[in-house]
Amino acid sequence: NIQIDFSGRLTLERTEAVATIKNDDNLLITVTGINGAEAGAVPAKFIFSLPGNYTADIPTLINYTLGGQATAGGTDYVGNVNGVIAIPAGDESVVLSLPVKDDDIVEKDEEITITINSIITNYPGNITYNPALPIVKIIDNDATVLRLSNAVQLPEGNSGVTAFTYNITLLKATGTNFTVKYAT
Repeated sequence: NIQIDFSGRLTLERTEAVATIKNDDNLLITVTGINGAEAGAVPAKFIFSLPGNYTADIPTLINYTLGGQATAGGTDYVGNVNGVIAIPAGDESVVLSLPVKDDDIVEKDEEITITINSIITNYPGNITYNPALPIVKIIDNDATVLRLSNAVQLPEGNSGVTAFTYNITLLKATGTNFTVKYAT
């Protein structure tokens, strides 16, 4: 209402007006990683975080692909190679947890890489991600013994070569080939 008296010569043409607030916030999703371990079945994790004290009013979907030497699908860890995870509306982060399988194979620590394929949001261009992506490891806990059979005794002989045969036993499988060097 207008409270100034102009003897009816001042009228209000419109009683409503629409204003649009343009979103000028730009958010950068950061991905951090936590190594997993076979011992104790500690899951490997990727954590997707918005900057502190910032959230979105709708879920932010992150389309990703996992790679590296570690194998998904229950061989080394449980999880799909391709997936989508959501930072829920009102939350600052979400954790992609990859349960680790404790196998019985002696192997090097294995790596899991992540690639972000796209971010699905109603604010394209305002929510992006930091391209510096972590690599997480699955720390192996297996060990083995290479056992050489007991000493072999054969007569010396007077000519030629006498062959000695030893049995070598590997008590647990390994994830890679290796060579044993020996000398006589």
